[in-house]
Amino acid sequence: MITNKRLRAVSDSVRKGLYPLLLATVLAPLIVCLHECGHYLMALGFGATPEFHVTKVLVHHIGPLTDQANFWIVAGGPMVDALLATTSFLSLCLYRSTRIGTAPTRADCLGIVLVVGVANFVVGFVRRFVIQNLSPESGDASRMSLLGGLPIWCVPSLLSLFSLVLIGTTMCLFPPKHRLVPFGFALLGWFAGVRILHFWFPP
Repeated sequence: MITNKRLRAVSDSVRKGLYPLLLATVLAPLIVCLHECGHYLMALGFGATPEFHVTKVLVHHIGPLTDQANFWIVAGGPMVDALLATTSFLSLCLYRSTRIGTAPTRADCLGIVLVVGVANFVVGFVRRFVIQNLSPESGDASRMSLLGGLPIWCVPSLLSLFSLVLIGTTMCLFPPKHRLVPFGFALLGWFAGVRILHFWFPP
């Protein structure tokens, strides 16, 4: 039997999770665009002529690019994701150093959303190598492995491990009762935001 106390607890959790949910839904498309900017700028740096399309970048070049150039162009997107997440984690470490036992503020939620974004590394790994509903050769991480002469699973595995360690360590900056709601709702917001973006701009 559901008591009023439990209903209030669920209602309170939903209320607390609403802000990270909405924030992640809004920011996810913007960060996907920044990811593509990473590819775009790397392509420019190697003398190519990139074409920006919100959810993808087409690279044009007179003559073939070297494997090294292609590697860094492909790596440009994941590097942006990792840089944003790592910077956000370090900022949270700094600002929460004197208030580890407190609930997350709205500013903390921004950091949580940016850190949680690297969960896409884990999702990509699972979809390509566990569920296998995507081609293993697709995706930035797999292409980085191939261009670097590594086993195809190598870079996806390393990025997934980085993602899990970073998210897990970030969660430890908050008391146990304030972990599940903001991080869970931020993840939901990320998936919703990316879905909305891909609906309007198919990759």
